[in-house]
Amino acid sequence: MNTKTFFLLALLPFCIFGQQIQQADYTLQFRTINEIPTLQIEATFSINASDTITQLSFPDELWGVQNLRGALKNVQLMDKKGHIDFTNDTLLTIHHPRSKQQLQLSYAIVQNTTKDIDYSNFLSPIIQPTYFHALAQNIFILPKQQPEDALQVSLTWKNDPLKTPYHNSFGANTTQQKIKTTAKKFAESIHISGDYRLLPISIREKTVYIAIRGQWIPFDDARISSMLQEITTGLRTFWNDFDQDYYLVTISPMENFDGVGYTGACLTNSFATAIANNESIKQHHLTYLFNHEMTHNWTGVTIINENEEQQYWFSEGFTDYINIKTATNLSYINHKNEYFINKMNGKIRNYWMSPAKRIKNEAINYETFWSDQAIEKIPYQRGTLFAFLLDLKINYETQHKFTFQDLLQHILKDGKKGQKLNHSYFITTVNQFFKEDLNPIFKAYIEEGEEIPFATIFQQYNISYEPKGYENSHGEVTTDIPELSVDNEQLLQKLLKK
Repeated sequence: MNTKTFFLLALLPFCIFGQQIQQADYTLQFRTINEIPTLQIEATFSINASDTITQLSFPDELWGVQNLRGALKNVQLMDKKGHIDFTNDTLLTIHHPRSKQQLQLSYAIVQNTTKDIDYSNFLSPIIQPTYFHALAQNIFILPKQQPEDALQVSLTWKNDPLKTPYHNSFGANTTQQKIKTTAKKFAESIHISGDYRLLPISIREKTVYIAIRGQWIPFDDARISSMLQEITTGLRTFWNDFDQDYYLVTISPMENFDGVGYTGACLTNSFATAIANNESIKQHHLTYLFNHEMTHNWTGVTIINENEEQQYWFSEGFTDYINIKTATNLSYINHKNEYFINKMNGKIRNYWMSPAKRIKNEAINYETFWSDQAIEKIPYQRGTLFAFLLDLKINYETQHKFTFQDLLQHILKDGKKGQKLNHSYFITTVNQFFKEDLNPIFKAYIEEGEEIPFATIFQQYNISYEPKGYENSHGEVTTDIPELSVDNEQLLQKLLKK
């Protein structure tokens, strides 16, 4: 009796809500309605004819951005048969007659934040008279699915009177698209239109499009194209991965912003940036931003963390170390050895002086990471230094038979097969590249947060260094910080040979 009751309860959600939607069709039009720039959208979902209730998704908060539903207006059933309930902060429940095979909605997206792109609204829908810029998950009402579920999407772009071009993470200058992807990849795609200039660059006959708008003070289109050509080529060479047929970079100005300011987000087949448009922005700021966000195309998109913040030491820290190494191959980076040493010394110094450096990895979670700036920096610093340690160990202990780059390419191949990055997988994989068991040092330096004894390690590998002391803003002094000396050319030649 009890068993039967449990069985019926387990099936009940499927009886009520029917089969999962795997097909969604959207028509988009960029219009001005009552002097308000508006993205008008019609959505069609294929549903089971026996269903009377369908659930869809449009979260009110994502990635720390709140009140996203404030941009969603005039949601209606196009045939007027049925009604819509905003069930909670994520779901819409549609009540409709049985025998329908399609569910059709119309709605509008308007901007409900400050006008042009800035730090506060970068990930919110930006709908301005001359352009729009938005993530799919913030403008499309989506099927209720699990992240890795298959999703087929049809997109139709209805040109406005100005015939503004439409670009997204799946194609440029497009009016009709049929996309086969996953729920997560579509949700994390970028969609833009308006006065973006499209600059194509070609890398081994694969196109990267740069969509940029505004009149810039610190650089011009040609400089941006040249930088991204070098950075993209360098990273694809590092990973030995030239498979991606299409990639989009969006660059939007933050106007009326004083001082240095920039932000970015790695997305599906793309990354988006917003940069302060003033003379404080220098070449090294752009190098870091572009290099970091594009590296996430591998460390974050292809190689996926199994438990997000728990592997930020890899997806953020290893990303920064890869960026430091690959930047030394850029033609416009002068004094390459000095560049590498200064960057690594900065990481060592900042980590040694951090008030949060002893935090255990398990204590770095969504709440602590996003609420404490000192903790937020730890995965970047700790991961960079651990990557440097592995680079040294692999090079020296295999007598240069293997390199750090070989390790990363091996992890990438597994990532393309669906292997997620977790601690046991990482330890097992690294152990294939040198004799020492990684487990004790991984547990000590990544999981427990102990200081990596670089002074001892540098002595072991005959690397020159100097113990330094620095005072922080509170007058507290940290001593014996093991910084690399500038005369380590032989070391750098070995580490940078690939």
